Amino acid sequence: MAEGSIAPSMFMGKTTDNPGDWLRQFENYALYKGLTDVQQCNFFRVLMSGPAADWVETVHIDADPVTFTAYKTAFLSRYQMPQITKYKSAREIFSRT
Repeated sequence: MAEGSIAPSMFMGKTTDNPGDWLRQFENYALYKGLTDVQQCNFFRVLMSGPAADWVETVHIDADPVTFTAYKTAFLSRYQMPQITKYKSAREIFSRT
């Protein structure tokens, strides 16, 4: 199996991107590769693209040293869709004629 087929894709932060699925794939890949916390932080930053790359350059993380857990928390607070919004979107989809 080619490693490129299992590596996580770039994350752009578009509304069509699923941050939960992307993060799950990222964490599984990091576990598979045995990445240290520092390597996870660096790889996470590399995989951010477009608006997400702009976000990761400006995000303020209150941790010293910065850990992947801190990046993960900031990422989810920025990109995870609130549960109520998911249900509202589903209602709009199913109420269309």
